[in-house]
Order: sequence, then structure tokens, then C-alpha cells
Amino acid sequence: MGGHKTVRINQFPILTWYHQEFRNMLMRPGARLMVIGYSFSDDHINDAIMDAIKQYDLGVFLVDPLGDKILDKRDPRAMIPDHPGPLVEIITPRLIGISQRPIASTFNDDTVEHGNLTRFFG
Repeated sequence: MGGHKTVRINQFPILTWYHQEFRNMLMRPGARLMVIGYSFSDDHINDAIMDAIKQYDLGVFLVDPLGDKILDKRDPRAMIPDHPGPLVEIITPRLIGISQRPIASTFNDDTVEHGNLTRFFG
């Protein structure tokens, strides 16, 4: 969809409905979200996740080779590090699990990590 996704989404009723349903599911009591390979680069998705954390204590399980570092959008080359940002500050305390293992091995031969992910759904 390119940039300005929120504007584009609002142009299509089905996309607006999908996004609202996503928000509704995140805000259910006791909701948990497993995020697999998402870059946290879309503000409309990030805002929905952070709103659910702030308002309803959403728990988040990250599956990404970078682990929780995926939340840190600061320039690693900066001489003076910037403030960590809302993704780090809001999501990190609500992490209920992190898997940095390749998903292919998790579902192939890594029984320990497979068990960790399976417990999320239990």
C-alpha cells in the first residue's frame, strides 16, 4: 500500500472494518498477541497495539530474530543516542515472551522452542 496507510485504509470500507476488528480483538479482556516477523514500521498497527497495552494490559509475545531490539527504532549510528521511543517504553514491559529462533527450526526440530510457542496458545 505504500506510505500513508491510514488514509488509504479509510478509503476502503473492508480495510477499515479489518483494522477496527483488529483493534477490538486486542482490547478484549485477557487478550494476548503473538507478533511474528513484523517490523513495527506501521503507525496504525503500532498505535492499536500500544492503545491496547495502555488501556487493557495486552500481553505481547515477539517472534523475531532481533528479539525486543526490533522495537528500538533509534539510529544505531547516532553519536548521541535519542530517547528510546514509545515502542520500547510501552511494549517492552508487556512482553510475555520472546523467541529469536528461526521459525522454520521452531516448527521442524527445535522441540524446546516449539514448546515455548505452543504454551502461548494453551
